[in-house]
Amino acid sequence: MLPKLIVTDLDGTFINRDHTISDGNRQAVRAAQAAGVPVFFATGRPWRWLGFLHEFDDLDPLVFASNGAADEVVRTEPIDPYVGREVLDDVLAADIGALPALEAANQFIADEGYPMVPELEDLTVYADVGEAMLTTEFVKLVFLRTDVTSPELGSMILPIIDGRLYASWSTLTKPGFVEISGFGVTKAAALRKYCHEAEIDPADIVAFGDGANDYEMLRLAGKGYTMATHDKSLNQFEVVGEANDGAFG
Repeated sequence: MLPKLIVTDLDGTFINRDHTISDGNRQAVRAAQAAGVPVFFATGRPWRWLGFLHEFDDLDPLVFASNGAADEVVRTEPIDPYVGREVLDDVLAADIGALPALEAANQFIADEGYPMVPELEDLTVYADVGEAMLTTEFVKLVFLRTDVTSPELGSMILPIIDGRLYASWSTLTKPGFVEISGFGVTKAAALRKYCHEAEIDPADIVAFGDGANDYEMLRLAGKGYTMATHDKSLNQFEVVGEANDGAFG
């Protein structure tokens, strides 16, 4: 029996390591749609980094961006600024060498010393992140440390957050990059909300992912699959292949 819905992570799952879409994956999306099974995308990327998905506009896919903090219906789940400020202060006080920044709708606000990201050059504002939190609505607080991997940085930050917010990472290598969203704001939560509104049983969903931020989404789905290169938190899920080999397709 066909699933009611397929949902997939992007980086390291649907798109290759060189940030391109394989022909096999491209064809699989259209074949699923032709069979009456929509394919949705769930990603940690903000909206402005999703232009390459325009080739699927004719299929009208739903996209959960910023780890579920924003969707294409333009609903957002901002972080409580005071909780965010507490977490920021605690991480900085721990002196773990992590540089903070904020992901807002149309801005990337970073502390001095945060390296410039070429794709964000036109949107980056250097300012005091702690002060900006109290005047700017933001969906993610991020931390960067270039000499450790994302899982290593995550292991330092998780005990500091202590459940006040939700931390995840979508890469396994250096530089370490940890994304923090509001408590309960995840890809899985966004998917669960959609399923409730569309009256779809999550057991009828197939999901694909490779990162720690995909764990709850894969667990929610009736069938969850991961890539050969995946975060250790996904070891319980069946491996379908390598992203670079078009494993999604």
